[in-house]
Amino acid sequence: MQFRNRSLILATAALAFVNSAVAAPLNDLVARRYSWQVNSGYTGAGVYTITSYATGTNLDLYNGDTKSGTPITGWTAQAANNLHQQWRMSEADPKSGYLSIQNVGSGTFIAADPKITPKIGGALNKLTALAEDPSKALPLNVLWGFEAFYSSSFVAFSNAKYADGDYVMDLSGSNPANGADVLLYPTLRDSTPDQYLVKNQLWVLTRIGD
Repeated sequence: MQFRNRSLILATAALAFVNSAVAAPLNDLVARRYSWQVNSGYTGAGVYTITSYATGTNLDLYNGDTKSGTPITGWTAQAANNLHQQWRMSEADPKSGYLSIQNVGSGTFIAADPKITPKIGGALNKLTALAEDPSKALPLNVLWGFEAFYSSSFVAFSNAKYADGDYVMDLSGSNPANGADVLLYPTLRDSTPDQYLVKNQLWVLTRIGD
C-alpha cells in the first residue's frame, strides 16, 4: 500500500533518507520496518493501547467477547483495568513485515472482512475480531501495516488483504461515543500543508506491557 499526495521517506536497504517530510510507503518491507521506529510509539512486540487521535477513545473489543465477529469499537479509555483495550502487537509475517493485533483478553485478532472489496464504491467495512491459531500462518485480513509520520506521534493502519488500495483503519465519523464503529475506509486528507490523514484515521500507540 502506498499513501498518495504526500512527500515520503523512501527508505532503501541502507535506510537512507531521500525526503525528510513523512513516512515510508507500506508496500516496501525495509521501509515498513523502518517506519516502526519513527516517532510511532511502537518499540517492538508487546502490549499496547491504540487510541484515536480524534477522540481520545481506545480501540476496544466489544464486551470482551471471545467469538469471531465481535465488533471492534471505540470506547472510553480504561485500559489499565480492561483487557478489552489491551492489544498485543507483533510481527506476524517476517517475509512481509506485517503485524498482527491480538486482544490480550480474548486471544482474537483485529480483522477486516475478507469478502468485501473496499474499492467497489468505497463500501463501509466494519472491523471485527477473528479467532485464529497464532501458531499457524495467519490470513491476510488479520495482518496490518502502519505508516508512522516522521514529525508526529500518530500512525495510520492499513490491512494486508487490501494492500493495493488506499484504505485505512477509521473511527467512523470521529464518533466519541462508546461502541462507535471502527472501519476499513478510504483515506481522507485534511487541509494542512502536510496533507495528513483526517484525525479519525490516525491512532496513537502506547506501550503498557511485554
